[in-house]
Amino acid sequence: FRPIRVKPRWSTEYARRLFNTGLPIQIVGQLMPLWNTLKNTIIFSLGGPLQFGYYALVNVATSTISTIPIAFSQIIYPKMAIAYGEGKSNDQVYKIAVKPAWVLFVIGIFICIGGYFLLPVTIEYLMPKYIPGMRAAMWILLFPIVSAFEPANNYFNVFEKQKQYFLAGLAGIIVSTIYIAVYYYLFGFSLELFTQSLIIGTIVQNMMCYYFIKNHIKQSSGEKVFKETFV
Repeated sequence: FRPIRVKPRWSTEYARRLFNTGLPIQIVGQLMPLWNTLKNTIIFSLGGPLQFGYYALVNVATSTISTIPIAFSQIIYPKMAIAYGEGKSNDQVYKIAVKPAWVLFVIGIFICIGGYFLLPVTIEYLMPKYIPGMRAAMWILLFPIVSAFEPANNYFNVFEKQKQYFLAGLAGIIVSTIYIAVYYYLFGFSLELFTQSLIIGTIVQNMMCYYFIKNHIKQSSGEKVFKETFV
């Protein structure tokens, strides 16, 4: 039963618009997975298969911890898009993500404190073969704190500013790479340097994102005042 009968129809104009909108999002979305793959390759090349196996503990912990900000982001993103469609100001759209981000920050603190006491015991009794990777996994407990404000970065997708988001992510990767190179040159190989580089790179990325967002809000506010005054 079809109350409204429709037929497929090709539209070059709509296809072009979808491509122009989706391609930048796709490119930005593949940046961090590509960097993670490259980082795993570096770990395998420098530390060998055994150290790479120990680092799997960090990858599991990172994936587990990341589920919380991802869940928040899946709720915040539609709300920001709806607010933008309703004609809300850029600042109002951004503020939708601010309160949940602070909630994530507090949750991250509890995860960090709880994990500091529970993770060593869990690894020692349930996964004793991964004890050499425990120190690196302990560093990753800071990740939910430094990544708490990442859901606010949906701002870039809402306002189609993926270029700035890409630059922020690239800046984080560059700083992480420099940290890995300098640490390895001075102290040699250790798994902790890769988790530390992740924390530092995430901080740099989010600082850049905050700068780009605030700058865009400021510019949009200035344009609005100009139009209301002179147009």
